[in-house]
Amino acid sequence: MDKKTFRLLLICCGAWSVLQVGHEMLGHGLTVLIVGGKPLSVNAMYFHHDLSSVSDLADRWIRAGGSIFNVLWALVCLLLLVKKWCRNYEVNYFLWVSCVINFLQSGSYIAFGRFINEGMDWAMVIDGLEHQKEWGYVELGVGILLLLSGTYVALRFGNSFTDGKIIGSNRKLYWLPLFSATILSVTSSLILPTNDRFMMLMGGIGNGFTFLLPLFVLGFFKMRPKKEFQTFVYRPNHIMVLFAVMVSVFYLFIMSPGIHFN
Repeated sequence: MDKKTFRLLLICCGAWSVLQVGHEMLGHGLTVLIVGGKPLSVNAMYFHHDLSSVSDLADRWIRAGGSIFNVLWALVCLLLLVKKWCRNYEVNYFLWVSCVINFLQSGSYIAFGRFINEGMDWAMVIDGLEHQKEWGYVELGVGILLLLSGTYVALRFGNSFTDGKIIGSNRKLYWLPLFSATILSVTSSLILPTNDRFMMLMGGIGNGFTFLLPLFVLGFFKMRPKKEFQTFVYRPNHIMVLFAVMVSVFYLFIMSPGIHFN
């Protein structure tokens, strides 16, 4: 692996780590504080909190908070891409990867989470509601819309990074973020405290590879002509890579083992 590809790999790891840290600590965690709950602990898959002082509606907002963060962060990254906020290749690659994986992961989670396990957040969001079946269709529709959005962004902006010198194939373009996310997700599932390691391992694979499956499929398609795509200036951005490394270390070795708030 050449040096430039290795830097992009680190950036992919950073984008996935922001997704996970943001989902748990900013999405679920801030919502707990906003509705008056009491944070207890957090790891890479769960945010534990005291529900005794919050209403049923507040609890539903807490469960939805993780994916709400992911969607909002994807929209921020998309806006920065569209507005051409920065011309640096590595910064825009981070924005592109972040936008795509946050749309895909949240879309898969919202659309299919309740079919995987009835204890998943979006199954609990609508559990016990009037017209629960209809709300399930709404979740499915919103999730599919997010999946289509992530796929569109992957296709629409992806070729901006394929100059043949750094990324010269669709497989490298789409599989680099896919497999870096999967490796980090599985590694995290092996670190976090649990009484059921096999279930956590399956969750790590599902959260990474399965929820980002469209990227695997896109890797088999031929690259589109680049003529209508903007190009970015490649210049090593050491701050970007340093940030990616730091947030990845935080995700794997600090948040994954668990952080206790009292």
